[in-house]
Amino acid sequence: MQQAAKARISWRDYLDKVWGGWFGKCLGGAAGAPLEGWKRIPDISSFEEVFDPKIPNDDLDIQLLWLELLETKGLNFSGEDMARYWDEKCHYMYSEYGYFMKNYKRGIYPPLSGSFNNSFFKEGMGCPIRSEIWGMIFPGDPENAARFAELDGSLDHAGDSVWAEKFLAAIESMAFFVSDIDRLIDIGLEYVPAGSRFYEMATMVREMHRSGKSWRETADEVCRRFGHHDFTNSIQNMGFILIALLNGRADANSFCGVVSAYEDLIPLDQLNGIQGQVCYYLESIVHFKEDSPAWLVIGNNDGFRLYLNKKKVIERDEIRLWTPYNNSALVRFKKGANHIVIKLLRRTENLKFSIGIRQSLSAAGYHGQRWYTDLVYTISDKDNTGRKE
Repeated sequence: MQQAAKARISWRDYLDKVWGGWFGKCLGGAAGAPLEGWKRIPDISSFEEVFDPKIPNDDLDIQLLWLELLETKGLNFSGEDMARYWDEKCHYMYSEYGYFMKNYKRGIYPPLSGSFNNSFFKEGMGCPIRSEIWGMIFPGDPENAARFAELDGSLDHAGDSVWAEKFLAAIESMAFFVSDIDRLIDIGLEYVPAGSRFYEMATMVREMHRSGKSWRETADEVCRRFGHHDFTNSIQNMGFILIALLNGRADANSFCGVVSAYEDLIPLDQLNGIQGQVCYYLESIVHFKEDSPAWLVIGNNDGFRLYLNKKKVIERDEIRLWTPYNNSALVRFKKGANHIVIKLLRRTENLKFSIGIRQSLSAAGYHGQRWYTDLVYTISDKDNTGRKE
């Protein structure tokens, strides 16, 4: 690695590789975005069948934000500088991006902003997808490419997701000088802890490839061993990326397939020792400075009913897997105090419930809105014991 890092590249060759890498990234985003979230293999023979260049792409836009930061401050910037740039200039607020911004507005800065209160999305693909900028800024210098990738990833992620961005940045840095895919993967894995699930997944994918397993067999095993109910989870998706690298033969059409890949969590089971089936009542007083429409974003794994100012606004009778965005409701808060009452059921072994409030400043759904971070509210158990029904 040290010898490669000292190699020189002409300006013309550097620009050619940057152009090729960025153009490839644009093509990948335009072909992949229409199928994002699919958990099946689409029946297509060429990426051109699903190509749509009009879809906004956070994979590209956030990297252009970092390019502007580099042009303004050079390499002398911190994670807090990156967070401030994002807050001022970036409109992406969904999933891990939204939790990072909520933490930042609360005064929780990088690197803690990526992990605090973000258990569901902290290992998503939101930061590995923006690794290319660091490899291109540091050609032949994987140490610095990985170092800045870690600074970037820690804004809104933690653990395997940050290691995945470091892995990709190191590979992209050395791809200016090294063409052998296996050698590049070896270099990337130097920046991943050997005991991590990412390292375990990468080792498995490589072993299956070397043993002659097909890409579909390998993808099935990735889903079986590392599958996650969040389709953006980085470990499963990095597995698919490795499969494509090892099987694709540098031809975009030779490997064409798609494989599946808190807001404020209320810890009732930890706070209350009642066993068996339970009905909880929670209440909250939320103060708004003016009349405001807003989104209630709810994560639940059991039935619930929610009242706002004595009016029922949403009800679900269901037992399901918890995610922080299972349900939502567009409501209107009045100026001053607003009374929220929530009835929760626990009919299984555990209860997970979360609730948060997003702004509603445009016609976009709640994913495109910022979280409220300056509200004053309290939540309490109705009778401090968990009343049964």
